[in-house]
Amino acid sequence: MMPVVYRRLRARRGPFRVPGIFLDRDGVLAEEVGHLHRVSDLRYVEGALRAIAWLNTLGLPVVLITNQAGIGRGLYGWKEFREVQEQIERDLACFGGRLDGVWACAAHPLGRGEFAHPCHPFRKPNAGMLYDAAECMHLDLCRSWLIGDQLSDIEAGLRAGVAGVCHVATGHGAATRTEVECLLENFRGCPSEFCSCTSLAEAAQYILEKLEREPAWVGKRS
Repeated sequence: MMPVVYRRLRARRGPFRVPGIFLDRDGVLAEEVGHLHRVSDLRYVEGALRAIAWLNTLGLPVVLITNQAGIGRGLYGWKEFREVQEQIERDLACFGGRLDGVWACAAHPLGRGEFAHPCHPFRKPNAGMLYDAAECMHLDLCRSWLIGDQLSDIEAGLRAGVAGVCHVATGHGAATRTEVECLLENFRGCPSEFCSCTSLAEAAQYILEKLEREPAWVGKRS
């Protein structure tokens, strides 16, 4: 039986919970191509690799959280997903960067076999991947940020109670801006801050400026 949820993480050091940066993959880090599963189709949003490497140097764990409906619906498998991820890691390393964790959920309402699930807790817009990553990596969700381009990304962050969510204009971002604004109305009173950014690079800069005002930022420039 194939796993519904994929996890890969680097060990976290120290006894203190630190803020993390959660990223969607397609449309935020990689250009949106529709069910990315071939290395030959992998292209990056401008400035994304440098932005992740920069966040790494500042002591901020970067965690990828991605729905993988293509696996659930039988369009490709975990083998292809891992091949793409391994290429991303190699390309990141060229900039001195890394992903501290990768979470992927293949469950889908129209999934096949074990992947069929009407509302899996790990599939965005549910917050299961964020909760699980925070527990496994000793992250403080209340001080963490999420960057995404789709409605499901933003809703997952709001449900998890992160410090803030950044909606980028890349990928599906420009087309979903109105939907996101409507979503925010439903979460009125939620403590999470919201910001609109052009890209991952701009979002990273915005988040850093926010975190630098925190005297308790344990990972600050470590």
